Amino acid sequence: MAREVFVDTSGLYALADHRDPSRITVERCVAGLVKSDAGLVVSDYIVDEACALAKARGGGCAAGRLLEILEQSEGQLRPLPSPPGHWR
Repeated sequence: MAREVFVDTSGLYALADHRDPSRITVERCVAGLVKSDAGLVVSDYIVDEACALAKARGGGCAAGRLLEILEQSEGQLRPLPSPPGHWR
């Protein structure tokens, strides 16, 4: 069974913000995980939170950059949608 690693908000945000002190470490970690065929997963809650953080810290362009990174991941990052009716 392939290993899956959950990507959290701080890791996702670090990829979008070139000023984040964790960026280089996160990039190396993600590259190593992809090379080892580990699956990267992220929930829609984390995507929402990371986009809000990017917008608050860097404006709409930073949030857009984060979404571009997600779009370009082409299967390397698997989204985990919230279960239907979760917030009723």
